[in-house]
Amino acid sequence: MDNEKLNIPNQEQIEKLNPQAQVAFATRCAQRVRPLFIVTWPCNQEECFRDLDNALDLAKQYYSQNISDTMMIKNYATSIEDTTRDAANACEKGDTRKHVYEVAKIVLYVVNAVMTAKNTNTSMPSLSSIVKTVVDKTIEIFENHEKAINGIKRDFESITQPLADINSPINPAIFGPLWPDGEPDWTVFESLLSKITL
Repeated sequence: MDNEKLNIPNQEQIEKLNPQAQVAFATRCAQRVRPLFIVTWPCNQEECFRDLDNALDLAKQYYSQNISDTMMIKNYATSIEDTTRDAANACEKGDTRKHVYEVAKIVLYVVNAVMTAKNTNTSMPSLSSIVKTVVDKTIEIFENHEKAINGIKRDFESITQPLADINSPINPAIFGPLWPDGEPDWTVFESLLSKITL
């Protein structure tokens, strides 16, 4: 589906946001798809879940307080890279669903966004490019889910208000709940995602 027709923000619009707002927008996208990370291949499930959640908490700490632990960010990036690689291998063998890989990849992009915002990895693409990738991959998963699409657009509107300065943190409260009308039935929704390809 064409994101322009959905009125999803493009990279140029995202680039106008300060770094904290860009990371906040990406983090909200990742938080929406996070429940779909259903680990079905043999691995340390608790460790996988914990790494993903801790990485998103770290991103939230960065955008809401403008602080972050550079070494911890890099450690989470390494752990999630391992999880993403394991998920991709499991998909190829038919041991798990492809969206498991996609969700892990989205969280990894969020970690990369924080690293880029903190200038800890200048070899990465621009921050707005990474955030746009997160948005696009989230849209791919939620392509036919109107409430999710509207939530993404609402999040962007929430952070386009004027900020005090380029380093202004983002108060998470401005977003409101992820699912104002209640979360989707994840069991039903998960069954619709078999079309996602690597």
